[in-house]
Amino acid sequence: MNYYYARYLKAQGELYNETKKPEEAEKTLLLAQRIIGELYSDSHPIIIDYNAILSEVYALKNTEEGKAKSLQIVDRNLEIAYQYYGKLSIYTNRHELSCVSNKISNGKHAEGQKHVA
Repeated sequence: MNYYYARYLKAQGELYNETKKPEEAEKTLLLAQRIIGELYSDSHPIIIDYNAILSEVYALKNTEEGKAKSLQIVDRNLEIAYQYYGKLSIYTNRHELSCVSNKISNGKHAEGQKHVA
């Protein structure tokens, strides 16, 4: 397994997600995420993009379990961004906004507000 195969799987997972096939998208994206985690690490910034798409898949399932997984993933992405880029970096802003958007759409307005500030 290599990086290019993981990128291919990521693109395929995005396609499954866009065509409303969440089970296939989840399976494909989990494999891509695992490959990237093995190549780099589970806390390397490159995994953030793979996590973000997986978070979208879980959020679109519109179940409590899916929402919880989605929130957990965006929190992890933000943690990785803080670790590698720092809290004041412009590279962290994108992940901060993603976290805010996800929390607000899941009804966690107070948690989202602290990231806006």
